[in-house]
Amino acid sequence: MLPAMPITDIREINEDTFLGFWSITETTQELTDLLKKVRPEQEIRSFKNENRQREWLASRILAYLLLQDFTSENFLLQSDENGKPVFPETDFQISISQSGGEVAVIVSSCYEVGIDIEIIREKIMQLAYKFLSEKEQAFANADVARTCLYWSAKETLYKLYSRKKLLFKENLGLGPINELESGVLDGSITLQDFNKNYAVHYEKNNNFILTYCLA
Repeated sequence: MLPAMPITDIREINEDTFLGFWSITETTQELTDLLKKVRPEQEIRSFKNENRQREWLASRILAYLLLQDFTSENFLLQSDENGKPVFPETDFQISISQSGGEVAVIVSSCYEVGIDIEIIREKIMQLAYKFLSEKEQAFANADVARTCLYWSAKETLYKLYSRKKLLFKENLGLGPINELESGVLDGSITLQDFNKNYAVHYEKNNNFILTYCLA
């Protein structure tokens, strides 16, 4: 039984996939104690940045909470050679994101998954030309929230592909945004030996953008 905690939102995407979102208010010590109760075997990484430490701890707790919807086995979350979070020797797929004290996790028993959460910040505009094609820049229309949505959606596709050597501007494509508050973006990953289309789900909540994708 997991200890009580202020998870902001847990939703069932489908019978094989659950998504969780946590707005962190706990201290590092409180989160450390929670993780030790949830998975005593989990090795705890140390970060110099206090906020990063809290996000890491919360993401692991949330991952185990979502996993409990599928199994009572005490699988341990680890990282593969590309740094992708994995439950080794299982079919469970997981993706994790954190930004500004917000954490999002998606777990599936059969789908490949990607997720990203981004605080909407003005500074994204300084980098837009590096990750958006000319067509995507036109779609974004110099709007901060739309540009942040495109960045988040490309992060989600990058995590879904889960292998290195993807160029955000050249290899990851996105269609126009119809409604900013929520919807589905047409996405694609295009490489010399790989070409596939995806549906990237998104929503805007107050000051952050959440995107996720199943494949």
